[in-house]
Amino acid sequence: MSSVSLLDGVAKGLGYLVGIASFSLYAPILIRIHCRKSETVQGLTISTWWLKVISYSCTLLYCYSHGYDLSTYIETLVISIEAGIILLLVFYYQQKQQQQPLHSKISFLTISILYILLLLLGLNGTLSEELISIGQAMATLLCTLAIVPQMIQNHLRKSSGDYSPITTILAILGNLVRTFTTIQLNNSDAMLLMTYVIPMTVYIMLLLQILYFGTVVEKQSLWEVLSSDVKTDTTPGSNNNDNDGNSFYSQTLNIDIDDGNDEPENDDNNHSLT
Repeated sequence: MSSVSLLDGVAKGLGYLVGIASFSLYAPILIRIHCRKSETVQGLTISTWWLKVISYSCTLLYCYSHGYDLSTYIETLVISIEAGIILLLVFYYQQKQQQQPLHSKISFLTISILYILLLLLGLNGTLSEELISIGQAMATLLCTLAIVPQMIQNHLRKSSGDYSPITTILAILGNLVRTFTTIQLNNSDAMLLMTYVIPMTVYIMLLLQILYFGTVVEKQSLWEVLSSDVKTDTTPGSNNNDNDGNSFYSQTLNIDIDDGNDEPENDDNNHSLT
């Protein structure tokens, strides 16, 4: 067996391994929402999850239309579904807690219908390759922008926030593996490489921010920060400050984003995402 064939086999194996592991990528956030019930969504931003869902879908359509091996993008399908579920949960609980105005619901529904329509057109080959390529280029930008609202929110609240550090670490590792499989199996597709390398860099920055606020500002141990996903009580990461770092994204997407100003009456339930 040649070295190239061996590396291809390793790349495919790693690709499917990433696909299996991707089921756990957003599981910590889903567990956090379940354990803390609806309070935790105060620390999650709708714009982050819309950007994630759209960017993942662009990558999915790009790989599918180019006929790339399933092992090179199987996790994209999985995390698209997971991100979609979290998006719906965040929207549902924020609407339930804060009684957002009618236009917020209409905006969410309109974007959802447009998203589903474009996704179906892309999968059945109606969209041109040029348009899909543009979408993939935008996916790189969206993957980066998706996490920016979370970093702004964490900075303004001086908090480690509610974005799972475990999810962040898994995202870094997944993007690192995908960089290798893209080089090996997809002829170093430059557009795909940017899709993985740039977000990986941003996730590293987010992880450092979470660790800094968690250990230095909130005085938690490293273990407490990393295990915060399974805590059911109020944590120091639930800091709420009267600042709004999401106005740009809410205006751009026409989505109302929780800015943390409306604190629950029960102080024991205060909690501060991508």
